[in-house]
Amino acid sequence: MDVVNQVTQYLGQIVIAAGGGVLIGLGLFKLYGGKWLDAHFGRRLIDLKAEHDRQLQDLKSVHDASLRHIQSTIDREIHRAKKVYDMEFEAISGAWSKMRVCYDRSSMMDREVYPDLALLSDEQVIESLSRLNMRETDKKALLALPPDQRTEKYKAWALWEEMLQLRRDRKDMVDFIQANAIFMSKEVKAKFESLEQLVLHALAEWHARLTNSDFQSIAHRTAFDEKAPGLRAELEALLRERLWSPDITVARP
Repeated sequence: MDVVNQVTQYLGQIVIAAGGGVLIGLGLFKLYGGKWLDAHFGRRLIDLKAEHDRQLQDLKSVHDASLRHIQSTIDREIHRAKKVYDMEFEAISGAWSKMRVCYDRSSMMDREVYPDLALLSDEQVIESLSRLNMRETDKKALLALPPDQRTEKYKAWALWEEMLQLRRDRKDMVDFIQANAIFMSKEVKAKFESLEQLVLHALAEWHARLTNSDFQSIAHRTAFDEKAPGLRAELEALLRERLWSPDITVARP
């Protein structure tokens, strides 16, 4: 009603200046004009409030959408990092297990102690051979030998089988590392490969000794004995840090 009063006062000043002939018009304006002005400005206020509410809702929608996008990005990165870490854990723990098999077998190459079959009866020899993965033809050939020749025959067979098993174990380790290298850091992968190369060279040398009686070099076996323990210790320390440090980040190959 403040607007109506101001308009009425303004018109009153006009009436004073113009005379009493417009009093009737002024009275009609106060009666009907006030309602019209109230309705007009009331609608305007309603429209302004609606526009204000709409703008606030638009801003809230944009804000909520931004928050959802940020949260989605964070959730996706956390999920990705966890999956990569899980794969890295499986890769390096699996490679470590396979490396230890090769390492332990390489450490014992050509150093096994074998029973003296000459001191055993035929029944005892048969019982001992039954626990081995020896073909029946090889067992019969061994039993056909004089007792004092059986140990050397058995040792030659056992050494060959151990060499073949180490070859299979090394291939299994190499295949696993190559298949999972993407989940290893460069440093970890390099340590595994360095150990694998020591095994490979010692294995090739062992094969040469078994197939060529004139070849007796043990240079690569000696290199394995000297270098492999230190490399293994370095790799173990590196893996412990990656697996157990609370501050470690996901490896980037």
